[in-house]
Amino acid sequence: MILLFSSSDFPSVTVTKLSKKLREEGFLLCLPQKDIPLERLSVIPFSAAVLCMARKDDGLPSVTELRTFFPQIRLLVLSHGNPSYRWRSIPNTDAELTAPYSFTEISAALENLGAFRGHAQNTIHRYGIELTSDRHTVMLGIRRISLTPAQHTILHLLVRCTDPTEADIMAAFLRRPRHDLPTNSIPIHIHNLNRAARQGNIPRLVGHIYRKGYSLLPPYGRTLS
Repeated sequence: MILLFSSSDFPSVTVTKLSKKLREEGFLLCLPQKDIPLERLSVIPFSAAVLCMARKDDGLPSVTELRTFFPQIRLLVLSHGNPSYRWRSIPNTDAELTAPYSFTEISAALENLGAFRGHAQNTIHRYGIELTSDRHTVMLGIRRISLTPAQHTILHLLVRCTDPTEADIMAAFLRRPRHDLPTNSIPIHIHNLNRAARQGNIPRLVGHIYRKGYSLLPPYGRTLS
């Protein structure tokens, strides 16, 4: 899973293309809204973070803040400024790319940092759920169930998170650059995911824990408490 931040003066077209390509390649991508503190995101097992920055002082969360809440995260910095600018002057980063760069270079850098392609790599077997490279269906028990891209992303997120996931954090994995996804849309996605699961004779796949968020239900996940 990848945490993506971009500054307000970083080219929005570049961010839009990058986020689209990352998702097409199978990376689980989180685009947090500005009102979500980094501390709340620290429960998500991100494998890498990408900072799209035009200047050091552009108001984005600093590398120090990221290291405070994500001490083990691998950090890639993308610069769209002067090609001669030395981003390696920022301490505690793991990789830096200065424009012009290709998506192939970005993808290779993320793979070198150990970023996990949730949809594109080997089949995931967990809690009796089988997630394959097919991003439209999922095996639940002995039935293959059709899912929308949003439902598939939510299920991947819930499978990989041991703790309940709050609706606004879940929305951050579905939102597009420069577009805030309403948090109240998440219960609709969860309802539709549970309805799809009933096609496989699963009464209820995802449940809500009061003031904690959503989680997979037994036998696929934890007991609600």
